[in-house]
Amino acid sequence: MNKKFTTTRLKECYKSLYFAYQQLLFCNNNPYSWKWVIIGVHNSLQNFMMYSLRDDASGSILKAKQRNKYYINLRGQLPDQNSELDYFLELYKRIKNKNEYKNYPAKIFLPDKGDDEKIKKLNNYKNNFLHY
Repeated sequence: MNKKFTTTRLKECYKSLYFAYQQLLFCNNNPYSWKWVIIGVHNSLQNFMMYSLRDDASGSILKAKQRNKYYINLRGQLPDQNSELDYFLELYKRIKNKNEYKNYPAKIFLPDKGDDEKIKKLNNYKNNFLHY
């Protein structure tokens, strides 16, 4: 059986959130499930941020120093295979910046008081879990 794995950014948003929900159901009996809740929520949020910053070529979600190079490469050259997704907290900063929404009409994200700190904590928790 030769099945291919295919996905989209939007599908990843919802599937990751659903995965986190499924893990949340086990947290009372298995505290280890919290690790997967945090990783799933982080992945979902990251994909929602990438989706909101999207452009047709997907270069808008790369690290700043690689974006221009990526777009230049699209003009007749092969894209750089070493391109990296922008950091989670950088994507978070960018979704709050109205200048980031040039390609698609969108409203900027206006966080509630305390949201910035919660996002930083989520990112720190996820990073700690993935390194152990």
